[in-house]
Amino acid sequence: MALLNGVIPWLGLAYGELTVFGGLTSILNSTTPLWTAVLAWWLIPTERLRPLSGFGVVVGFLGIALLIFPELRIGGATATLGSRWVLLAALSSAVAALTSDGACRMRAHSTPASGKWR
Repeated sequence: MALLNGVIPWLGLAYGELTVFGGLTSILNSTTPLWTAVLAWWLIPTERLRPLSGFGVVVGFLGIALLIFPELRIGGATATLGSRWVLLAALSSAVAALTSDGACRMRAHSTPASGKWR
């Protein structure tokens, strides 16, 4: 879990920032919810991707591609490699969100002990 949620995303973003402009890095990092939706539909059998939701994911990926294509043409191979690292970071965060689902939830009737003064 530490690899998926901490090490891979931060190393990917750090390397991406060395080779890619900050604006492009933030756009690529914003694909995390899109990756989460696709992976949830693909990995979780009970998760359904409704037509409107699927349309939204496709439009989201097309919008990201439209925004980053000119930047990748200008930056060359180095920008492409850095962009892949940033996308790996976003994908890793999405996998971490799916694998930790329910692990951090508190029950409605429980109260944290640190909130009590006695």
